[in-house]
Amino acid sequence: MLASKKGFTLIELLVVITILSILAMVGMSSFRKSLDRGSDGKTISEIKEIQKALETYYSVNNSYPASTAELITELDTADYFPSGVPKKEFNDSDYTYVYNGGDYLLCGSLKAGGGNYGGDSATGFLDDNSGDMFCVVNLQ
Repeated sequence: MLASKKGFTLIELLVVITILSILAMVGMSSFRKSLDRGSDGKTISEIKEIQKALETYYSVNNSYPASTAELITELDTADYFPSGVPKKEFNDSDYTYVYNGGDYLLCGSLKAGGGNYGGDSATGFLDDNSGDMFCVVNLQ
């Protein structure tokens, strides 16, 4: 009589490992997208908070900061940010501030896309409704 063998064949194990690998890749991709959307939400919130601070600055000084350096030094107080200064720094590529003497453009880069601007934030003003940047302009 032949003895019955218990266990899995090599093919069965390879099929299971392949299926688990595919599921893990799909899960990691979804998790990464969720992290990016969360980061984008924070960026949009901080951009709007900085916009409010710029409008407060304008109401006091009747002008906006002329440069990124002036924006950083002038707005870095509790007068403009009651809940604390946003954590990201303007000297990295996450935020861009452009002022042309009358209007400003303030942009933040988004990881997941879905922003309101797709052009070059260093040279232009809002002219697009899609892209990888979220931008705001002056309200006054």
